[in-house]
Amino acid sequence: MDLNKFFSRIAPKYDKLIEMLSIGLDKEIIKEAVKETEMGKGRKSILDVATGTGRIAYAIAKSHSNYKVVGIDINNDMLSEAIKKSKGLANLSYMLGNVELLDFGNNSFDAVVSAFSLSVFDNLDNAISEMHRVLKPGGKLILLDMLKPKDSVLRKLMQLYYSVNIIPALDAKLKHDVEIYIKRGFNIDKEYIIRLIHQHGFKEIKVKDLSGGLAFVIVAKK
Repeated sequence: MDLNKFFSRIAPKYDKLIEMLSIGLDKEIIKEAVKETEMGKGRKSILDVATGTGRIAYAIAKSHSNYKVVGIDINNDMLSEAIKKSKGLANLSYMLGNVELLDFGNNSFDAVVSAFSLSVFDNLDNAISEMHRVLKPGGKLILLDMLKPKDSVLRKLMQLYYSVNIIPALDAKLKHDVEIYIKRGFNIDKEYIIRLIHQHGFKEIKVKDLSGGLAFVIVAKK
């Protein structure tokens, strides 16, 4: 599947799709992102990697008016959706960018956030390396995503929910792509991500499971 073409096609429906795929947990994940970027008084710079339609970047910028928030994404159509919903926030901007080759200098941001994206990066090792590079010393890395349920019964219930409530409503081409997207998301390996973060020099790594392990947030410091 060509992910860039997929995101172009799904961009106008992306927010609704994520809400349904996450069974509403997207709202909890957004709240966690806002909470974890709370770093006290003073002007802070935040980078939202793979910002998509900008829901995380928008929530952070709206909650922290003294922050400068930048959202980057590799897909122009997703960024167009982000810009539509973010009008009026002077502390929020967007740009086209690839997480594996970030167009920022070393030590540029106080925090780097990425949500619902770990399964779509071509090279997660390179992505984490770049996020480490652009963080200031002491800066925070905040990664948030969904996980495949460990409980087999719950896993089957989620798959049934997808097959009944989501897949049938899509056209044939999009149905195929969304099924692949779901499988990629279910293959996220949280322990592997933690090892990569450690290998790239992050410290004070903290992991918090959300909603009984259906989602997680990893926070680490450079």
